[in-house]
Amino acid sequence: MLSKFRQRQTLSLDLERLRRYAVAAPMYGWVKTYRYLFDLSQSDLGRLMGVSQRRIDYIEENEANGRIELATLNRIAKVFDSELYYIDRKSTRLNSSHIT
Repeated sequence: MLSKFRQRQTLSLDLERLRRYAVAAPMYGWVKTYRYLFDLSQSDLGRLMGVSQRRIDYIEENEANGRIELATLNRIAKVFDSELYYIDRKSTRLNSSHIT
């Protein structure tokens, strides 16, 4: 088993590699953007997810306001045959002084 220092070092390197792929969320959110890219109405997406059009509207509004749940994003990703990756981007490099 790796020491805690080595685990932090490995995690830091992994996060650095992921940073180049991280993209800011679209202005209207990922859900609405994907829906438009796949030419789906809110009702269409609702049918695919087994929820109402009003629920999709609520989901899109919550995402735009930063209140969407990861479980909801995971369900939507499955509809689009995608995987959800959630990355907490830090502005500074993680090192041993950040963790006590």
